[in-house]
Amino acid sequence: MKITYDKLADAAYIYLKKGKIFRTDKKKDWLLPDRNDQGEVLGVEILSPSSHLNEIPLEVKEMIGPGILAECRRIMQMDVQYIAI
Repeated sequence: MKITYDKLADAAYIYLKKGKIFRTDKKKDWLLPDRNDQGEVLGVEILSPSSHLNEIPLEVKEMIGPGILAECRRIMQMDVQYIAI
């Protein structure tokens, strides 16, 4: 798993699995899970996570697993413009 966060763009991406993206679902305007051709979630893009991180639906929380949102909150607090963990 890898997380990237761009403070200037206020955008985060959570990489869950390697693979070729087949489609992107739109759960909300700011929440975009990427899936492979078998429907498995490869990653999730969160636009404006500083505003929406507390609004992630349970379905998506279950996709990304426990602790990931806490890690996103932690890296958003870092005094850096861009980070990849």
